[in-house]
Amino acid sequence: MSAAACVDDETGTVYYLLSEQTAESNVHPRRPHWSARFFGTANECMAAIVRWSSGCEGGCTKGGNGRDITPSGYIGKWRESMSLPVVLPKGEVRAKFGTGFYDISPELKSVVSEVLLRHGLPSVQGEELRVDMNAPKALPALVELLKVGSEKGLYPWRLWGYVDSLTARRPELGIPMATVKGAKVKGVRVWRIKQAHDDEFVMAIGDEKPRMAGWHYSVIQSYITRAVVPAEMEQPGVAESLIRAFRKFVEDAPVVSSSVPVVISLPSGVEIPSYQKRDFEELRQKLGSMGSETVIQTSLGQIDAVGGIWSLRHLDASMVEFQLDGEAGAVASDDVQASLML
Repeated sequence: MSAAACVDDETGTVYYLLSEQTAESNVHPRRPHWSARFFGTANECMAAIVRWSSGCEGGCTKGGNGRDITPSGYIGKWRESMSLPVVLPKGEVRAKFGTGFYDISPELKSVVSEVLLRHGLPSVQGEELRVDMNAPKALPALVELLKVGSEKGLYPWRLWGYVDSLTARRPELGIPMATVKGAKVKGVRVWRIKQAHDDEFVMAIGDEKPRMAGWHYSVIQSYITRAVVPAEMEQPGVAESLIRAFRKFVEDAPVVSSSVPVVISLPSGVEIPSYQKRDFEELRQKLGSMGSETVIQTSLGQIDAVGGIWSLRHLDASMVEFQLDGEAGAVASDDVQASLML
């Protein structure tokens, strides 16, 4: 990981360009390469870093030594880089509109021009994007450009090349290392559905109704993106501790009784994907058409008996209701859930 920093001369805000050196495990020979991944303020960067860390759960990301990188370890490494950034030269950012690999989609030309003009910068001229990072409001304009264009491929690596990570560090531009130890999980409920291969989990955050969250690594990924990111924004330094606490929290999750009622319904007046309609109908037939053509009233045990747990994962959370009010462990004790309101 490498963070490069520059200062907005008009506002004094520090902006960071985050780059990673990676290699693909299924490509040989492996040639690690640097790539710019994010540009933004300190808070925006930390939100992105915590969100990215969810992709490390379950052994999806490994270090150069072949060992798994955990979400907590990943965030910790980024904190080190953010505390000691190198200088990001404030030159002219340039990119072409076209169909080449490093080009920006021509579909974005009008959107890019609108953003630039809104920030008082020149619009796109011809087939090239040019932004002088020293111009007033140029840095926040670049942040907005990357946000509005991300779905169509306007990524930081199209705008910035390699920033030497071995140049002199500028700690005065960094974010001081801060970690909060002993944070507890609060406002989250988790239940376990025992399965022969990998257990499935049901989770609820805040006042929402319980929903399928997938396998062990999936429930932790979901927790990181939905709960840890806002918690880190509210209390910087808390992410790693919350993730470690939640992993133990999941291990201790109570098992859902097979007698728990489950109601599955097709919403009316709303268009849903064809695969969800298909899975609903297949499940209805396997269960012997319990209920009506749009509502299935059954139990978790009956769904499991016909191999329907997998189908529940495909259905939207609004379509499945687990009636867990009387289940043991539906609300964790204050000793387990304390300290931090998410």
